[in-house]
Amino acid sequence: MLNANCFYYFYGMKERTEEIEKFLHAFHAKQKNFGLIELHNAANNLQTKISLELQPDELSAILNSLNCSNYLTGPIKEPQHFITPSWVFRKRIKQLEVHIKITLGIPKAPVVCIFFKIAEAAILHPINACYEEKSVYGW
Repeated sequence: MLNANCFYYFYGMKERTEEIEKFLHAFHAKQKNFGLIELHNAANNLQTKISLELQPDELSAILNSLNCSNYLTGPIKEPQHFITPSWVFRKRIKQLEVHIKITLGIPKAPVVCIFFKIAEAAILHPINACYEEKSVYGW
Protein backbone atom coordinates (compact mmCIF):
# COMPACT_ATOMS: atom_id res chain seq x y z
CA MET A 1 0.00 0.00 0.00
CA LEU A 2 1.40 3.39 -0.96
CA ASN A 3 2.04 6.05 1.63
CA ALA A 4 -0.19 8.87 0.40
CA ASN A 5 1.98 11.41 2.23
CA CYS A 6 5.04 10.61 0.14
CA PHE A 7 6.36 13.31 -2.13
CA TYR A 8 7.18 10.73 -4.81
CA TYR A 9 3.55 9.79 -5.25
CA PHE A 10 2.41 13.37 -5.80
CA TYR A 11 5.08 14.11 -8.36
CA GLY A 12 4.58 11.20 -10.73
CA MET A 13 7.19 8.92 -9.20
CA LYS A 14 4.77 6.18 -8.24
CA GLU A 15 7.17 3.44 -9.39
CA ARG A 16 9.96 4.73 -7.13
CA THR A 17 7.59 4.89 -4.17
CA GLU A 18 6.50 1.33 -4.85
CA GLU A 19 10.15 0.19 -4.96
CA ILE A 20 10.83 1.79 -1.56
CA GLU A 21 7.64 0.36 -0.06
CA LYS A 22 8.48 -3.09 -1.46
CA PHE A 23 11.95 -2.97 0.09
CA LEU A 24 10.60 -1.86 3.48
CA HIS A 25 7.93 -4.57 3.43
CA ALA A 26 10.58 -7.22 2.75
CA PHE A 27 12.90 -5.71 5.37
CA HIS A 28 10.23 -5.62 8.09
CA ALA A 29 9.06 -9.17 7.32
CA LYS A 30 12.60 -10.53 7.34
CA GLN A 31 13.45 -8.63 10.54
CA LYS A 32 10.40 -10.15 12.21
CA ASN A 33 11.32 -13.68 11.10
CA PHE A 34 15.12 -13.66 11.37
CA GLY A 35 16.01 -10.74 13.61
CA LEU A 36 18.57 -7.98 13.31
CA ILE A 37 22.35 -7.83 13.19
CA GLU A 38 23.85 -4.50 14.09
CA LEU A 39 27.38 -3.80 12.92
CA HIS A 40 29.06 -2.85 16.17
CA ASN A 41 32.42 -2.18 14.56
CA ALA A 42 31.16 1.24 13.56
CA ALA A 43 31.93 3.55 16.47
CA ASN A 44 29.16 5.89 15.32
CA ASN A 45 26.49 3.25 15.99
CA LEU A 46 27.42 2.90 19.65
CA GLN A 47 28.00 6.62 20.16
CA THR A 48 24.61 7.45 18.66
CA LYS A 49 22.83 4.95 20.89
CA ILE A 50 24.60 6.38 23.94
CA SER A 51 23.84 9.98 22.92
CA LEU A 52 20.16 9.18 22.38
CA GLU A 53 20.01 7.05 25.57
CA LEU A 54 18.47 4.16 23.63
CA GLN A 55 17.74 0.83 25.25
CA PRO A 56 19.01 -2.30 23.43
CA ASP A 57 15.62 -3.21 21.94
CA GLU A 58 14.76 0.32 20.77
CA LEU A 59 16.83 0.12 17.58
CA SER A 60 14.65 -2.73 16.36
CA ALA A 61 11.51 -0.69 17.04
CA ILE A 62 12.98 2.32 15.23
CA LEU A 63 13.77 0.19 12.18
CA ASN A 64 10.25 -1.24 12.26
CA SER A 65 8.85 2.29 12.15
CA LEU A 66 10.67 3.30 8.95
CA ASN A 67 8.43 4.16 6.03
CA CYS A 68 8.65 5.82 2.62
CA SER A 69 8.75 9.31 4.11
CA ASN A 70 12.04 8.43 5.86
CA TYR A 71 13.77 7.46 2.60
CA LEU A 72 17.01 9.27 1.78
CA THR A 73 18.83 7.22 -0.88
CA GLY A 74 19.24 3.75 -2.34
CA PRO A 75 19.49 1.14 -3.43
CA ILE A 76 23.28 1.28 -3.18
CA LYS A 77 25.13 -1.71 -4.58
CA GLU A 78 28.02 -2.77 -2.35
CA PRO A 79 29.08 -6.19 -3.62
CA GLN A 80 32.19 -6.21 -1.45
CA HIS A 81 30.05 -6.23 1.70
CA PHE A 82 26.57 -7.59 1.04
CA ILE A 83 24.69 -9.63 -1.52
CA THR A 84 21.76 -7.23 -1.47
CA PRO A 85 21.90 -3.45 -1.94
CA SER A 86 21.79 -1.13 1.04
CA TRP A 87 19.33 1.71 1.58
CA VAL A 88 19.67 4.89 3.66
CA PHE A 89 16.83 6.40 5.65
CA ARG A 90 16.60 9.30 8.06
CA LYS A 91 14.56 9.62 11.21
CA ARG A 92 14.17 12.36 13.80
CA ILE A 93 14.80 10.87 17.23
CA LYS A 94 14.82 13.03 20.37
CA GLN A 95 15.19 16.20 18.29
CA LEU A 96 18.19 14.86 16.33
CA GLU A 97 18.30 13.67 12.74
CA VAL A 98 19.66 10.14 12.55
CA HIS A 99 20.81 8.45 9.34
CA ILE A 100 20.23 4.72 9.13
CA LYS A 101 21.78 2.44 6.50
CA ILE A 102 20.22 -1.01 6.23
CA THR A 103 20.24 -4.05 3.98
CA LEU A 104 18.36 -7.33 3.72
CA GLY A 105 21.66 -9.22 4.02
CA ILE A 106 22.02 -12.80 2.91
CA PRO A 107 19.03 -15.13 2.40
CA LYS A 108 17.58 -16.88 5.48
CA ALA A 109 19.61 -14.70 7.87
CA PRO A 110 18.95 -11.54 9.89
CA VAL A 111 18.68 -8.11 8.31
CA VAL A 112 21.69 -5.84 8.83
CA CYS A 113 21.90 -2.32 10.24
CA ILE A 114 25.15 -1.06 8.72
CA PHE A 115 25.13 2.30 10.42
CA PHE A 116 22.95 4.29 12.77
CA LYS A 117 24.44 7.72 13.33
CA ILE A 118 23.51 11.28 14.14
CA ALA A 119 23.67 13.36 10.98
CA GLU A 120 26.49 15.87 10.84
CA ALA A 121 24.17 18.29 9.04
CA ALA A 122 20.53 18.24 8.01
CA ILE A 123 20.14 17.15 4.42
CA LEU A 124 17.50 18.62 2.17
CA HIS A 125 17.17 15.91 -0.42
CA PRO A 126 15.86 17.41 -3.67
CA ILE A 127 13.72 14.39 -4.50
CA ASN A 128 12.43 13.50 -1.06
CA ALA A 129 10.70 16.44 0.58
CA CYS A 130 8.79 14.11 2.90
CA TYR A 131 9.98 14.01 6.46
CA GLU A 132 8.45 12.43 9.52
CA GLU A 133 5.39 11.45 7.47
CA LYS A 134 4.70 15.02 6.30
CA SER A 135 5.57 16.61 3.02
CA VAL A 136 6.80 20.17 2.70
CA TYR A 137 3.17 21.11 2.14
CA GLY A 138 1.98 19.55 5.41
CA TRP A 139 -0.10 16.77 3.81
